[in-house]
Amino acid sequence: NSALEVLDVSSTNIADEGAIALGRGLANNKALKDLRCYDICARGTPLITAAGWRSVFACLRNEESALERLDLRYSSIDEGGLSALTNALSSNSSLRMLDVGHNEQVSAEGWRSFFACLERPRSALEEIRLRENR
Repeated sequence: NSALEVLDVSSTNIADEGAIALGRGLANNKALKDLRCYDICARGTPLITAAGWRSVFACLRNEESALERLDLRYSSIDEGGLSALTNALSSNSSLRMLDVGHNEQVSAEGWRSFFACLERPRSALEEIRLRENR
């Protein structure tokens, strides 16, 4: 859908299969500005693996991406998922706000790698929310 600007898949149990399908649908979307993927877990258990997150985050690598807001709170993102996000952000210039709060599965080393990608000059990020992470 070329007119879709906000997509909220929060509090769903889409798991990997759904995340991969979502990623395919977003791959060439040039209109989406706000993607809400918070609380995608089952009582703290991750439902999406790194493969699923890679598919979802592929839209960030599209040079024509209009995505400005990405909400990943309480999504039980692990090292692999954060690594997929980090890789996608390395070539993104549209994302302004990122919320990765309450994702406690990531180690300090994972967060260090994530922060290193923010040093690149092309980043458009203006706000990053990290609350309640270890």
